[in-house]
Amino acid sequence: MRFEVLVIDDDQITLMLHKTLVARAGLHNDAKRFLNGKLALDYITNNDADDVVYLALLDINMPVMDGWGFLDGYMQAGLKSALYVVMITSSVDNPDKSRAEAYPMVIDYFTKPVVKTQIEKLREHPEIQPLI
Repeated sequence: MRFEVLVIDDDQITLMLHKTLVARAGLHNDAKRFLNGKLALDYITNNDADDVVYLALLDINMPVMDGWGFLDGYMQAGLKSALYVVMITSSVDNPDKSRAEAYPMVIDYFTKPVVKTQIEKLREHPEIQPLI
């Protein structure tokens, strides 16, 4: 089983910060970074296999393909790989949180700024813990 962490955000500083937090929290040493949902979805599609599990830290508001487009695209693609998603946003809009909960692969919802303790708690999540 291969476990990969994907950090998907349109802000370069946020990408670097979240990648660093993932490593410092002991979740993954080499998270992959993507500037929009399309780039991340293309990566998953091109590396699709039934022995791969992805954890995506996914921003909602991005150009090209936002977080919702990424989730819809993944569901429509019929991929073999497994995907777990933590939605990360600066929005405190309750409809966004409710909408995120409607996707079966969304396991958590964080409001920016993300802190190390939030990432560390992901290590204890039942779907993630066996993978790390």
